[in-house]
Amino acid sequence: MEKEKNCLDLIETIVKAGVSIVPWAGGPISTIIGDISQARYRKRESEFINTINNELSDKIEKLDKEKLSCEEFNDIFVNNFRTVLLTRTAEKRKLITNLLLNTISYNEISFDDSEYLLYLLDNLTIKHIICFISLAPIEIPENHTGIAEKTLDEICKKNNFAKNEVLDCIQDLEYQNLVQGFISQYETRGGRGGVVRVGISSYLTKKGWKLYNNIILSK
Repeated sequence: MEKEKNCLDLIETIVKAGVSIVPWAGGPISTIIGDISQARYRKRESEFINTINNELSDKIEKLDKEKLSCEEFNDIFVNNFRTVLLTRTAEKRKLITNLLLNTISYNEISFDDSEYLLYLLDNLTIKHIICFISLAPIEIPENHTGIAEKTLDEICKKNNFAKNEVLDCIQDLEYQNLVQGFISQYETRGGRGGVVRVGISSYLTKKGWKLYNNIILSK
């Protein structure tokens, strides 16, 4: 019980310090929240704090206190907290919180990497994220014929997405170098043209795996 209190105190202290200094439309975020949709933002704030507390309450003694007390970490925390407040979907808010948790406790990535990964995640829609996560477990065999089409059908069926929506999302992900080879494999099927990317075993790039591994909790 004492550990939970310590962890919550630690997180709440950072939140209180951050909330008062984050500008939003010319005023402190706490003031704006008081005027606009207070219940919605307070719910997201509580969701964020409770998730972090639940995950770290039994790890508080093992955390790097020096790392968490530096100004750079305060910036990372505030940026994640602000992004959570401004994110509409609960699924995406969860992944943003996971990124912070991995930065604090699990993967121990650098602050620079954490900041960049937050930027990448924040600029993806929930459809992009669903397609991205769906591609992660797919292993590409040497004979990859039909793998892209089968994967596309499964993503569409599971999420009730149209094929063109999924293809557009995956093309965006390839453009951002998070995904590789999918569109070319799909286009070569049935004589649609395209050049197949050979020698890959995963649709996620190295950069893609780095993002994936830090938005999924590494317990």
